[in-house]
Amino acid sequence: MIRSYSFFLILLTAFSFSSAQSILGLQYPMGLTVNSETGFGAACAGTGTGVQDEFLIMSKNVANLGSLNRAVFSSILSIDLTDLVDSKNKTWIAGFNPRNLSLSIPIAEYGSIAFAFNQNNSNNVSFRLSEPFNVGWLSDTADLGLVQNSGVTEWKLGYGYSITRWLRMGIAYKRIYFNKNTSSVKIIRGSVEDTLIDSTSVSFKGNGISGGILIPVKKFTFGFSGDYVFPSDAQQYSMKRGTRVDSDYDDSLIQNKSRYEFRPPPSFSVGLSYQITPEWIAAMDAGGVLWNKYYPQLTDTRDADNAYSFSLGTQYIPEPDRLSPGYFETIRYRAGFRYSQLPVSTASEFALSLGFGLPLQQGAGFLDIVMEGGRRSDSNYDNYSEKFLSIKFGINGGRKWYQSSESGY
Repeated sequence: MIRSYSFFLILLTAFSFSSAQSILGLQYPMGLTVNSETGFGAACAGTGTGVQDEFLIMSKNVANLGSLNRAVFSSILSIDLTDLVDSKNKTWIAGFNPRNLSLSIPIAEYGSIAFAFNQNNSNNVSFRLSEPFNVGWLSDTADLGLVQNSGVTEWKLGYGYSITRWLRMGIAYKRIYFNKNTSSVKIIRGSVEDTLIDSTSVSFKGNGISGGILIPVKKFTFGFSGDYVFPSDAQQYSMKRGTRVDSDYDDSLIQNKSRYEFRPPPSFSVGLSYQITPEWIAAMDAGGVLWNKYYPQLTDTRDADNAYSFSLGTQYIPEPDRLSPGYFETIRYRAGFRYSQLPVSTASEFALSLGFGLPLQQGAGFLDIVMEGGRRSDSNYDNYSEKFLSIKFGINGGRKWYQSSESGY
């Protein structure tokens, strides 16, 4: 377990420079929301608020920690491919993204604690356009470029406890980091040589809490989870630089630093799962990000609207109760569907997912392989859409460090 955990931590660190890419994400205040769930949630299109599954740890509901009785780690990374479709033009872009790294440790009959790193929002876009134009009899060329990198990451410390056999509760503290860097470049070549660089950098560090409950009743489990980040100050640095070549005009430089209150949006999720048979489980989630509580509405993005989502997922294990099952009898087959509104009222996305949990040697854990494909669009842009495909790999494992006093060896 330790060797696998260390290897994957190194792997995540080595590739942490990449992020998702979406032109539509330029409109959203904090970038494009990404699916950072592990295990069941990753392969079931983000479903899992009402599911008790040890490898979810607290990626969907911190109350899940109340159902754990052994040390567990879980991790996932994603290879993201996006097809940008504008009328008849297509452009493929790719990114390599760590999404989640979690570790849970039981503290005997007192519940479990957990540590996690999540990447919740991400966007990395760059493009260049060259256009000729005429001023009278003079011919010039304008080179226009835009680069934007934004993302939200968080570190969480959580605790979960099973109060009775009918109630699991959990709470977590989280430290959230938001960064957004935007640079636009305009270069005029021809009768004059001008360069204008306009860049803005925004950074925010804040504290938040997550809480949740799980209520198992016979074959049903109901779950509720919520997140809130306390308002704090964001820092913004702006710079405009103009350069004119072979001219009597001086170069110009305008710089500005400011601070303002920044309030990320709260979010919630409700879920329900049903154990149809020992082999089959089905689950559904509904949730929302309350962008009407977000502040401020910046001028470089569209006004944000509440974004609601709905997802379904199912899992099948051929022989979950057999004492000596074959390898293929313990594979976890999963599938899911998700529909999500995006932070502006005219935009949405849907996705289908299919995944497999492949058992590792001697019951040490599972290797998750997930494929998720879908489409996002905005009715304000009739001829533009983004088709995406994510290939995700996760490693999950666990070990029991203690034996309950109610059981013997």
